[in-house]
Amino acid sequence: MSKKSDKRKIHSQHIFELRYKPFIEMLDLRGHIASLLSEKLEMPHWTVGTNRVDIASDDKREKCFVSFKNLGYVLIKPDSPNRTCPRFS
Repeated sequence: MSKKSDKRKIHSQHIFELRYKPFIEMLDLRGHIASLLSEKLEMPHWTVGTNRVDIASDDKREKCFVSFKNLGYVLIKPDSPNRTCPRFS
């Protein structure tokens, strides 16, 4: 009898989200927010949606979002389990 090898992969994802009282004026600033965050965080890919701005790194492992009621940062498959939000530490 042969044993099946365990080939499960473990993927890690860290998510930081901050919720706040809706700031409707943000909707008029979406383009400015996308440009500013893309430059400051050195994440060249951005999308401006109806209610949200999404920004991502080249490899798509780091993502940020800003909406009129929350903002967040996502790190997919960090280099180590202890590496959380390296841009903000």
